[in-house]
Amino acid sequence: MRREVSHNLFFRFYTDLSCAQAHLRQAAFLRRPETTNNAWCIEITVLKLFIYVLINFTYFLLAALQLMMFLRALLSWFVADDGNPFYNFTVMVTEPVILPVRALLERFEFVRGLPVDVSFFVTFILLTVAEYLLPAVSL
Repeated sequence: MRREVSHNLFFRFYTDLSCAQAHLRQAAFLRRPETTNNAWCIEITVLKLFIYVLINFTYFLLAALQLMMFLRALLSWFVADDGNPFYNFTVMVTEPVILPVRALLERFEFVRGLPVDVSFFVTFILLTVAEYLLPAVSL
């Protein structure tokens, strides 16, 4: 009997509390933003949304660059003609990303003599690392 009473009291208290919270939320929703004391809450929500959109856009951009670099590598093996418009497009998109890494690696003597473009691999690895670290920045 006592257990049922305590359970019923808890349930009634919880129901009353939920109802009060609902009324408070509704009252806060009905107020004009300039009269609320929690205007900073809206600003934080907008900031979180902006950061979320920015992080997802950056993630998409990094994934697209990785795909273009992968296609460039495949096309360099199979396309013998430098006049191929799709291959030229992949070079045009990926070269601005690879060029700074290539300029940095050209300073080292042992990289200049290699028959393989190491800057391509280093850039791809850097993009992959940046893509994996990006979700750690999100809120």
